[in-house]
Amino acid sequence: MTRYFLSLLPGLCCLCCLYCLTACSPKYDWREIRPEHAPFQVAFPAKPVYQSRDVELAGSQVKMTMSSTQVDGVTFAVGSARMATAEQAKAALPLLKATLLANIGGQVKQESSPALPQGTALQVEASGQQSKLAVGGAQSILLVARFIAKDKQVYQLVVMGKPERVLRDSIDTFFTSFKVL
Repeated sequence: MTRYFLSLLPGLCCLCCLYCLTACSPKYDWREIRPEHAPFQVAFPAKPVYQSRDVELAGSQVKMTMSSTQVDGVTFAVGSARMATAEQAKAALPLLKATLLANIGGQVKQESSPALPQGTALQVEASGQQSKLAVGGAQSILLVARFIAKDKQVYQLVVMGKPERVLRDSIDTFFTSFKVL
């Protein structure tokens, strides 16, 4: 009988190891991307999807391209657009911020203008409501966004989700990984 249990031991050990590996698999699988549509690189916590649309921004019609992914109900996104002039790019930052805040009925909790080597920047943290059209109705969300103008290019970095799911170290990883090329 003891021999029987000893013969099962290697199999049980393998099963336990496999369970531990799957239980410890990270939600965030950070990967660096360099999209073809804009000169930047950033680390996303999962494989991003891309979409583009024409928008009016700072008095110009531009193509805004969004790279985004979602992990555990938290959205990570980078929007980018090329403006006609560097002045228009800087003027677009407060407009991007206002539009994003309006989309969630956002109340600003913190706002700053961080000094970044990438260019002129605005950063905002706000609370708001996810769309009533979302599954389960309107829900409170936390939005942390950074808007950057570098030459003629504008960038919008967004982390948004339920406040208890938005992790500060994930925001830091996402924002600090962003580099203008």
